[in-house]
Amino acid sequence: MKRANNEPEKEKVVRGPHEGFIEDINLNLQMVRKRIASRQLVIRYYKLGTDTKSRTALVYLQNIANPKLIQKADKRIRSISADNVAYLGMVDENLESKSYSPLPQLLTTERPERVVNNLMEGRVA
Repeated sequence: MKRANNEPEKEKVVRGPHEGFIEDINLNLQMVRKRIASRQLVIRYYKLGTDTKSRTALVYLQNIANPKLIQKADKRIRSISADNVAYLGMVDENLESKSYSPLPQLLTTERPERVVNNLMEGRVA
């Protein structure tokens, strides 16, 4: 039984959509695709963990995102070598370049519209 994509508990809004990401990557990507109906939306799939084969994806807009940023993110995701990639924190640790930086390098969100806004600004998800 899958959990419904109800409003996230930690990021409630008064205005706007009241749906949030869940554990199902296909449903999450569907929510992003629903908001960005563009052929420029690129989704690259990866399987992480030699034992777990956890599915993850790199999402960006081809015409907006910096190619160097895409290449760097792709390289770092491919460099993750572990038997078990069971939680997002393991991926985050490999994506951060300066873990002691006072400025955030990664944004964690449960809201599809925040991801879409960041993709429209040239970021990757």
